[in-house]
Amino acid sequence: MVTFPTVEWIQQNSAINPSGFRHLKTVGFLKNLGTAANEHLNFGSINTTASGDISDTLLVYPRVLSYGEASGIFNMRFFLSGSTAFGAGTYRFLERKTLHFLPSFTLNSSANNTPTIVPTTANYSGTIQTPAWPLGTPWLSGLFDQDVGQYIYLAFEGHVDVPVGTYGGAGAGSYRYRLLYDFS
Repeated sequence: MVTFPTVEWIQQNSAINPSGFRHLKTVGFLKNLGTAANEHLNFGSINTTASGDISDTLLVYPRVLSYGEASGIFNMRFFLSGSTAFGAGTYRFLERKTLHFLPSFTLNSSANNTPTIVPTTANYSGTIQTPAWPLGTPWLSGLFDQDVGQYIYLAFEGHVDVPVGTYGGAGAGSYRYRLLYDFS
C-alpha cells in the first residue's frame, strides 16, 4: 500500500512576515486549517446593504508535513468547491498568489477570482520558481521554509443581494478550498 504525502494548510497573521520560519510554524502562525473544530477560516461579517462589501483578507499557504513514499509534488491546482453553500446572492471569491510576503495586504474588487471548478492546468506553485520550470523538477520536495507553497491571500465579495451576516467558520456558509497535485 502506498503512503501518500500529507499536506497541511497554515493560516498566517497577515501583518507578520513568516519568511524563513514557515516550516516551523512560529512567527505569525495562527493555526492549522482542516475539517476539525476551530480549524476553519473565518472571514468575519460583511455589510452589503448599501453597495456590497468585501470580507477581511486572510493569508494561507500549504506545506508538506510528510512525503510518505513520494519524493516530490507537481502539477498543483488550487480551486474552490462547494461555493453554493453560501446561499442566496451574488458572490466573488477573491485571491492573490504571491512568492513574496505582502504585509497587511487587502484584496479589493480588482483581485483575481478563485476558480470554482478544477483547473485543467496548474495554477499554483511552490516558492522556488524559475521562469521556465525545469522538466522533471518537483515543485515541492523538502520540509524546510523554501519548500512551501506560494502565499495565498483570500477574501470574498458579496454584492447588495447578499444577506448581511457572518461567512466562514463552522456552520456559517461552509465551502472548501482544495489543492489537487501529482506526486512521485
